[in-house]
Amino acid sequence: MQLLTQGVSGAVNLKFGPRSIRRVQSFSSEGVTVYQNNDYCGREQHISSSATEVDIGGASSIIISDGRWTLYTKPHFGGQSLTLEPGLYPSPEAMGFLNDSLGSVQKRQ
Repeated sequence: MQLLTQGVSGAVNLKFGPRSIRRVQSFSSEGVTVYQNNDYCGREQHISSSATEVDIGGASSIIISDGRWTLYTKPHFGGQSLTLEPGLYPSPEAMGFLNDSLGSVQKRQ
């Protein structure tokens, strides 16, 4: 099976046949995309500037595409915090953050 990606030349040969393919927010988008479930599944919320409240019914994975962001366990930048660099964080363990405990996010300079 070959997977073709829009805007990318060539193809990727897969050794398995996926049952479905879901498009996720482009990694080139500025900001943070928070997903309700592990592995970028479920409801999602894209955040391009600091957000005093994140409420998508829990947050279990995140994509940070630019800058440094601080995650907080409470709304309005309260509670415990953790600052992350750009990257893919498919689970709470990858983030180093408790499952479903994200309350707000703040972009760092």
